[in-house]
Amino acid sequence: RPDGTVLWSAELDPSMFGSGDQARGLALSPDGTLWVAGNTPGPDATADVLLARYDALTGQLLGTTPFSTGPSKSESARAIMRRASGAGCSCDASGAAYVAAGTVGDGADVMILKFDASGQHVWTRIWDGPGSSPWSSDSARAVHIGPDGHLFVQAQAVMSNLHPDYVVLKLDAAT
Repeated sequence: RPDGTVLWSAELDPSMFGSGDQARGLALSPDGTLWVAGNTPGPDATADVLLARYDALTGQLLGTTPFSTGPSKSESARAIMRRASGAGCSCDASGAAYVAAGTVGDGADVMILKFDASGQHVWTRIWDGPGSSPWSSDSARAVHIGPDGHLFVQAQAVMSNLHPDYVVLKLDAAT
């Protein structure tokens, strides 16, 4: 509303996943689903990516999807896809959401996740920059979908000269 009245608020039930949940980004799909990406404590005290879906009109929780690539992996979402054109669309035309996240390999690595409109995991892509352990520290900052349907990921990576630099990745959103 124009006067700033709160229309609804929603809190993810901490008993679902434990305490320490953190929201990191949100996006709105064409069908009115509000996606919230973040992280939650995993079963072995590491972080897992957590994706929650809400009805944008009512605030009703539609579902949650915790995600991890495996035990003892600490992973968390950094951002959720935004359409580069800013045309009022936050997810692709099918309602799929793309999440820029991080995982642990030889250090921190970039992880990009695709979830379909129902919140089911579709694919994972991991990018590891040229820096080597123990200096490898790569992190995703943002993910956007361009007008041609390709994903653009903004990342920061430690390069082979051991200095950080910005990186732009272009991915095929379908595969």
